[in-house]
Amino acid sequence: MRIQILRGPALSGKTERLMAAMAEAHREDPTSYTFIAPSPEEAASFAERFSRAVKGPIPAGNFVSPSRRSPKTSIGSPTPARCSSAGAW
Repeated sequence: MRIQILRGPALSGKTERLMAAMAEAHREDPTSYTFIAPSPEEAASFAERFSRAVKGPIPAGNFVSPSRRSPKTSIGSPTPARCSSAGAW
């Protein structure tokens, strides 16, 4: 398992760099990465943005937060799909 933490000042390109690395990982294996955000809202917001960037559905369970959240539909899925009760949303 490889963990990367990106930090830097505002407008330094962190988000673009992260999106590019995640898009590459997503093309190789859509389940090979996990994005951890400080809040469920930020995880959902980034997941929506990432879904638009890769122009397709993404595994909703790849975008998580330490906070608990009720199950939700798959991000970017053309037809909503329920996730398992194992904590994925």
